[in-house]
Amino acid sequence: MAINGVAAGDVGSYYCEVTNSCSATVPTVTVNLNLLTTTAITTDLPVPTISLCEGEDYNLNIGVQGDNLTYEWYKGGVLVSDGGVYSNATTANLTLTGVTATESDSYFVIVRGTCGDVTSASATIDVKQPVVFTTQPASQTVCSGSNHTFFVAVSGDVLATQWQVKDGFGVFNDILGETNLNYTTGTAGTYRCMVTTTDCGGPYYSAEVTLTVNPVTAITTQPVTPQNVCVNDNVSFTVVATGVGLTYQWYKNDALNPVAGATNATLNLTNVAVANAGSYFSIVTGTCGIPVTSTVSVLSIDVAPIISVHPQTKAVCAADNTNLSVS
Repeated sequence: MAINGVAAGDVGSYYCEVTNSCSATVPTVTVNLNLLTTTAITTDLPVPTISLCEGEDYNLNIGVQGDNLTYEWYKGGVLVSDGGVYSNATTANLTLTGVTATESDSYFVIVRGTCGDVTSASATIDVKQPVVFTTQPASQTVCSGSNHTFFVAVSGDVLATQWQVKDGFGVFNDILGETNLNYTTGTAGTYRCMVTTTDCGGPYYSAEVTLTVNPVTAITTQPVTPQNVCVNDNVSFTVVATGVGLTYQWYKNDALNPVAGATNATLNLTNVAVANAGSYFSIVTGTCGIPVTSTVSVLSIDVAPIISVHPQTKAVCAADNTNLSVS
């Protein structure tokens, strides 16, 4: 008995009766005809790209019907075996544990069964890299009127960058329009760079850095001028300046005559003599800006009178004229 194109209706129990000329009928044993299931995919792999973050786990699952099924998973066309990141490589569920960038590839499975083999769709896995700051910004000090550029370098799947500045309440706020890896400013403050990613958490923040802005050297109070004192008096000249890293040098009459040891904001002259008379000024030098020169303070020395010729005693008559003289 031949059964061509076996179908569900052919499933059942069969036996054969054998007769001969002796009118004897002998039945065979009864056999069952079972219909095996054709190998077929019922739930295929996802076709859209699967985005994962480095270190995540993922399961690739396929639904298949059939008998005596075996599974062969492939990555980039190469057969996958259990070990390392991969497990369950001979089942309907390929498990990926702690994925890295090397798992970014296409995956498919060949399912073999008694009634045929089938190949799944190809699923693409894209492993995103977390953000890592490979170059951090550094705090800096500049002079008023100068700028500094903060810079960061990052690796990973970066979606956007945004520079931020800390306000008076300790809260960081976005700086409008500053979305590059570098930021140039001349304003004192505390700054950081915020980086967002497409899929892998965050946001991520750079180190917090400070820009210190020092004032340009300037004289705010000039020495008093003029000054008129007597011999042996004491006299002081004072200059008040703003800035950082300030140094002072006082001069008499011109810049070729520095006053020895006069390197403070105040010049003190004690027991002055006539030789101390002259014009005094200070040159103030600081970290920022050019040296600044104070106004000139003129010192005049008055000498106590010395009588070289005293008046002489005279005797005169009433109504006479006489002279008393002194030098």
